[in-house]
Amino acid sequence: MKTTLAALLTLAAAVHAQDEDALRRPDNAALCYWRAIADLPRPTTEEEGAAQEAHEALADDVIAGEKPWEASLDAYLDAYAVEEVRRASTIARCDFGLHYEDGVEMMMPHLSGLRTVARMVLLASRRAQAQGEWEAATSRALECLQIARHVDQDELLISALVATAIAGQA
Repeated sequence: MKTTLAALLTLAAAVHAQDEDALRRPDNAALCYWRAIADLPRPTTEEEGAAQEAHEALADDVIAGEKPWEASLDAYLDAYAVEEVRRASTIARCDFGLHYEDGVEMMMPHLSGLRTVARMVLLASRRAQAQGEWEAATSRALECLQIARHVDQDELLISALVATAIAGQA
C-alpha cells in the first residue's frame, strides 16, 4: 500500500512538472513575437529619436551588404527580441488574433513591429557573419525566413507583401 501511494505521488509530481513546462512554452508563436515587439527601444526624446534613426539607417546598409558591421550597432541590437524570435521559430502555429470580420478596418499592428524585429534578427545574422560565426549567422537568417512564413499565415495580401519583403532581406 505504501509503495503504491509513493508511486502515485511520484507520478503525480512528474505530471505536474510536465504541465508546468507546457504552461511556460507557448503553442502560438505570436506570443513570442509580441514580447519581442514590446521590448523594442522606443525613443523618448528628440535626441534619442535622431540617434535611433541614424542606427536604423546604418543597420539597413549593413543588412543590404552595402557597409560592413560596425561595433556602434551593438547598442542598437536588442538581444531579448532576437531570443524571442528564436523561440518563436520553433513553433509552427502563429495566430495574431486578427478580427477578419472588421473587413478593411481590421487593425494589423503586428506587421510593422515584425518588420522591425526581422531587421534586428538580420542585423544579428550580419554581426555573427562578420565575427565568423557561420552557424549562428545561418540560424538567424533561417529564423527570419520563419518570421516571413508566420506572417504569411494571416492569408491577407498585405501580409503576403510584408512576408515577401522580410524573406527578401534574409
